[in-house]
Amino acid sequence: MGGRGWSLSVEVAAGLAVGYAVEVLAYIPARAVGVPLLVLVPPVAIVGAFVCVPGLRRHWRRPVGGERMPPWCAWGLGGVVAFLVVWSTLFQYRVPVEAGYVDMPYHLALVGEVKHHFPPTMPAVLGEPLVYHWFVYAEMAATSWVTGIEPVTLVYRLSMLPMAVAMVVLVAALGRRLGGGWGAGVAAVGGTYFLFSPALVEGAVFSSRSMFTISTSPTQTFGALLFVAVVLLLVGAGGPGWGPLGARGRRRRAPRVSEGSARRAAWEGGGWAWWGVLGVLLVVLAGAKATYLPLLLVGLAVVIAVRWVAERRGAGGWG
Repeated sequence: MGGRGWSLSVEVAAGLAVGYAVEVLAYIPARAVGVPLLVLVPPVAIVGAFVCVPGLRRHWRRPVGGERMPPWCAWGLGGVVAFLVVWSTLFQYRVPVEAGYVDMPYHLALVGEVKHHFPPTMPAVLGEPLVYHWFVYAEMAATSWVTGIEPVTLVYRLSMLPMAVAMVVLVAALGRRLGGGWGAGVAAVGGTYFLFSPALVEGAVFSSRSMFTISTSPTQTFGALLFVAVVLLLVGAGGPGWGPLGARGRRRRAPRVSEGSARRAAWEGGGWAWWGVLGVLLVVLAGAKATYLPLLLVGLAVVIAVRWVAERRGAGGWG
């Protein structure tokens, strides 16, 4: 997703999101055939390919003149991450397991189910299929198999932290892409984590407290990370030629060439990679938190409708 001038932190965060998606898609067939450690095949194959093929190593080097995140922005995002860690420590991590939030045992049961059985079923109802967005539990199950860390530690303490950190960075990158500057990125992060909606139902915290879900709703945290990665890819995360929309939603313009030449140039220039990454992220997003898909579809419909109206009125884009 990155790799064409983004700052290192954005590239790492985007790579983490894609890595999670690949991990889930690798774990499902590995668990289905009864050899869960086959989830290690993709990372071993990728690292091996880069080690054995010298031509691939250029992707390890950042382009000359690549964008660097301003120090004030890095400190600001670091402060948000520190706040989230401290908040989670005070209100979630230091709470004994037996006194944790009411949903946490259910999350733990789902990790255990996906770790030891496939296809997964409802832990509390014998033989009942698991009709739920369970891909985040597949990620934690895979992590448990590979590292030997018990699921209870992953669910209650560890797994949500890297997802939350990557989410902060990608939201900032998306704000920077749409707003044209890192100030917009920091503002987007602030709005995401510190602006609460009205509490429509007394005692229902999920509708108004975004920070609350970081540690207590794995599906929400995992789905949000993948969703931001998808949107960032759609608006053009990798620089010119990547994504259907550019900064501020402007359509990318290209020289007039034949249709066949344009398709061939786009494919050879990385278009196949763009579609591949987008497809992987969308598939895993559907199984991680399906409720994000209607948001994505409605957002795309609004963009298309507004663009159509603007072009019909001769505005020449967003203007």
